[in-house]
Order: sequence, then structure tokens, then C-alpha cells
Amino acid sequence: MNEAYAILDSFLAEQNSAVDRLSATSLGFRASKTLRPDWLGDFVRSLIGNRDAFRLLWHEGLGRELVKLAGFVAFGVSASPKLETRLAEGRKERGDDLKAKLRTAGRKGQRSGQDVSGHHELLVRAGKAFDTRRTRRKGRLARHCEVAFVLRGYIRARCGFTPTPRELTAILEAGQLACGMPDYVDSDLLGRNMKSFEKRNRAHCARLQEEAVSIVEGRIPVTALRS
Repeated sequence: MNEAYAILDSFLAEQNSAVDRLSATSLGFRASKTLRPDWLGDFVRSLIGNRDAFRLLWHEGLGRELVKLAGFVAFGVSASPKLETRLAEGRKERGDDLKAKLRTAGRKGQRSGQDVSGHHELLVRAGKAFDTRRTRRKGRLARHCEVAFVLRGYIRARCGFTPTPRELTAILEAGQLACGMPDYVDSDLLGRNMKSFEKRNRAHCARLQEEAVSIVEGRIPVTALRS
């Protein structure tokens, strides 16, 4: 038992040190000086070619800040999935490392007749603690939701109407194309995910929508609202 917890203590010390050094660079991200040369053109052309975006595209409330809106959406849809994936991968790697150490120590202890119940207990707990399957499901549920809530609040403030899920989808798809990640967004799934996400994060979603104008137009970073 003591040996098992000594392994856990050593592991936690290593992880605390790693957290202190955590940064975008340590996760494998590199800052790009600029978006692709014609990113804004791609964004606008995507909206023009999508009939669900007609009401949005020609509303003067959005036209005045179109560049800022496009930049916010392109950043939001590109950064979130990559970061979720890399953090989940890192969590799984750390869990595998801890479980490997516990198994090795447990086998040695068993051969020498030691009590290894503590090793088995920690293995079970580590398996649950570092299981990334639930995290990935939650990540898929939340994907685009924060960006969509900001967009909904922004359009309400600037245009005076609440956008439909199909209109939000049109903007998200334009953002994905602008950052070189063209992909289909299911509007029905987005609507359901937003409802589920809001039930779990009601205060956060309300604040995102209240501060939407400041977020999109660059006065408040969205990460500042996650406390």
C-alpha cells in the first residue's frame, strides 16, 4: 500500500510541475502571424452562397462590423476542437503512464509475496479518473456552442432579432471555410446541443450573450467569462 501511494505522490509531483509549464507552445500550437490571404473573401462568399444567411448578410447592423465578426468566428471554430483534442490526448497519456507504473510495481510486489491490494485499488481509480471517453463526448456536445451563444447575443443586439439555428450554422460554416477547415454543421444538432449546453451552463451562457458585443468587437476575451 505504501509503495502504491509513493508512486502516486511522485506522479502528482511530476504533473504539478508539468502544469506549471503548460502553454500553447507546449501543447504543440504555433501562433500564425496572419490568417490565409483571402480569408475574409472566403467568409463572405460562403455567406452569399448560403440562402440561410440572406437575412444576416444584408442587415446593416452586421455589415458595419463584418470584419470583426468574421475574425471572431474564424478563431472560435478553429481553436476549440484542436485544443480539446490535444488536452484529451495528454490526459490519456498521463493516465497510461501512471497505470503502467502501478502494474509494474504490483507484479514485482506479488512475486515477492507483498500485499498489492493498494496497487489494484489505485489502478481502478486511475482508470476512472483518466477515462477520456466521457470528456470527448462532452467536448463534442460543447463544440461551437460558446461561439454560437455569443453570435446569438451579438445578432440580437446589432440586428434586433434572434437568429435561427440555420442562420447560426451558416455563420459557423463560413468561419470554418475562412480558416481553411471547411466542414458541414448540422443545424438541428446545433440547436439541440445549445439547449443541452445551456441547461448545464445557464449562467455562463447568459453572460456570453450579455457581453456578446464586447466579445465580438474585441473589448472582452471570451476566456475571461469562464470563471
